[in-house]
Amino acid sequence: MEKSYGCQICQKSFSESSHMKRHMKTHTCEKPYMCQVCKKSFSRSSHVKEHMKMHTGEKPYSCTLCQKTFAESGNMKRHMRTHSGEKPYRCQLCQKTFSCTGNLKAHMRTHTGEKPYRCQLCGKTFAGSDHMKTHMRTHSGEKPYKCQLCEKTFSQTGSLKLHARTHTGEKPYRCQLCQKAFAQRCQLEQHTRTHSGEKPYTCQVCMKSFSEKGSLVRHIRTHTGERPYKCQWCQRTFASLNSHKYHMTIHSGEKAYMCQLCQKSFTSSSTLKLHMRIHTGEKPYRCQVCGKSFITGGTLKLHMLTHSDEKPFHCQLCLKSFRNPNYMHKHMRAHTAERPYYCELCQKSFVQGRHLKMHMRTHTSERPRRCMLCQKSFADYCLLKKHMSTHTGEKPYKCQLCFKSFKYASNLRVHMRSHTGEKPYTCQLCHKSFARSCILESHMVTHTDEKPYTCQLCQKSFACRGYLKAHLRTHTDEKPHRCQVCQKAFTVRSTLKKHMRIHSGEKPYICEICDKGFTEIGHLGIHRRFHLGVKPYICEWCKKGFTQTGDLKKHIRRTHPTETQDICNKPYTKSSDLSEQFKPHAGGQDFKIGCKVTAKMHNHLVASSTTCITGKPNERFSKDRYACPCSSGNAGPLSEIYDGECLSTTNSCVDETASLLQSFGCGICDKLLPVENAFLEHCSSHRFSPPHDLLADLC
Repeated sequence: MEKSYGCQICQKSFSESSHMKRHMKTHTCEKPYMCQVCKKSFSRSSHVKEHMKMHTGEKPYSCTLCQKTFAESGNMKRHMRTHSGEKPYRCQLCQKTFSCTGNLKAHMRTHTGEKPYRCQLCGKTFAGSDHMKTHMRTHSGEKPYKCQLCEKTFSQTGSLKLHARTHTGEKPYRCQLCQKAFAQRCQLEQHTRTHSGEKPYTCQVCMKSFSEKGSLVRHIRTHTGERPYKCQWCQRTFASLNSHKYHMTIHSGEKAYMCQLCQKSFTSSSTLKLHMRIHTGEKPYRCQVCGKSFITGGTLKLHMLTHSDEKPFHCQLCLKSFRNPNYMHKHMRAHTAERPYYCELCQKSFVQGRHLKMHMRTHTSERPRRCMLCQKSFADYCLLKKHMSTHTGEKPYKCQLCFKSFKYASNLRVHMRSHTGEKPYTCQLCHKSFARSCILESHMVTHTDEKPYTCQLCQKSFACRGYLKAHLRTHTDEKPHRCQVCQKAFTVRSTLKKHMRIHSGEKPYICEICDKGFTEIGHLGIHRRFHLGVKPYICEWCKKGFTQTGDLKKHIRRTHPTETQDICNKPYTKSSDLSEQFKPHAGGQDFKIGCKVTAKMHNHLVASSTTCITGKPNERFSKDRYACPCSSGNAGPLSEIYDGECLSTTNSCVDETASLLQSFGCGICDKLLPVENAFLEHCSSHRFSPPHDLLADLC
């Protein structure tokens, strides 16, 4: 049919003048026909008639196959094609077919790039009028479509239909490779790319590729700096809508998504989706190198860096590198001393949010993680994971230098410092460096003398929590560390480690001078003193030096037994300790060894039945000859020796002013000497150096 009527504006042709008149109204925006109910205007009267059926609810056209009803005949015709599969309209460029002309027209704009519909508020353009109509609701906030089950509203019917599937659980789209089902077709398309690895969307700035168009759009904003989503409460801006929505839950505190298995609530559906994989055990992201699977794609990306040894994130202050940007952010707090997470109960602050979460369980005593083998409970999943290795005995982390194996990656990292010599933790007071932060914390107590950990049973205090824990086992008699060879048990692991060297014969501490090996580093230190001639332990009485305290104690017991005994014959290694012990025997008087009268003389047992160094009886100091004058009432032979002056004329056995107390008597030739040095020089004439118990107990 000839089209003799042409539009002067867009050059479109029509066969009838009435058709061209209706078309011209699209340019003039003339809408002379108005709905009397909602005042909406239309360019054609037929459109008003069809629109009125929305108010009356009339749907006179019914599908004979599924009984679905429609307000317009054209809508029913298009619907029938969903049953027949008919798509009579074909694109001449890509041969794609469509069920209606409107869909073909909209598709053609993807080839031409035409976007004739412009938003009058923000200037954004669209290929279809329905897209612009939906966009306008983002400005007006209109959400006319409401869910009848949860009262949630939506701006599009499609969004309402997808939402309804969260209630029904319907997932009509299934992956043919892994049989996983999805509620939306776009989700299935995105999922299939995890199998094919296809990333069709490429950034023209940095050539990075993405599997989803939305991911590319968000990535472009990292180059442009665009952050179109603003929080109405704190004015913070965001590059993605999801980030904005998640942020808004911080202000509202809303956690609308609840796990039906454990009743845990989440702020976003994506977080709930990831959480559900904990229950199902699903790990869809697999490493192609080692076969390890992960719950999220981001975790897989970070894992891949462990194979390449790439650490792309660098600290600008100390140039330390990290695989994970989160690790670098946490590391920066070591420089800034920032601890942004505060406990509301005890005001303690933490560097990481998970540390605060774990700390809160110390107040609530919550231990949600339970071992299925021994039923032991833990506050954190990491602690449970570490505990499980005690059942399996697995040590998957191996040192490539000495082939030693470890249960945890953190232990391997600390062990590697023994090879590299790295000591990253430095004391700010004395600048001593340490390989582990916990050792630095223990060291800091040496500067403050603080002992914050107190035993509730005996009130003994400790500088380190580990020391307190080991000490408590002395009360409970717990010995959890058992030797697998001889079944001997120990309270601490380090003692077991030393004990195992008895069975293995290992001697890791080698003397660099003579190559002799030792099981403990302390033994090596003692051995080195023999090479260096160091004797730090000195005898108080004869000034002889020893390399070990044990040798000093043996020397004192054998050579100075009298000097180290009090009235009760209790031995002491120091004269100061012995002097202190005299006080209760002397009624509080202060006695000193080798000065005035000794404790033995006070006890009336001066050199009782002794034999002098020459072997003859020491009659000069026998008990019978030198009786205490206060026991018999008469002055004894002591007055004969000391020029007639009795030791005491009162009931006291000690007179500190007596002249005899200024003399020393030789046990060989009975000679008296006034001072100790003269007495010792005199004894050398007899070719012996008397121990103190052979002195006349006078000084």
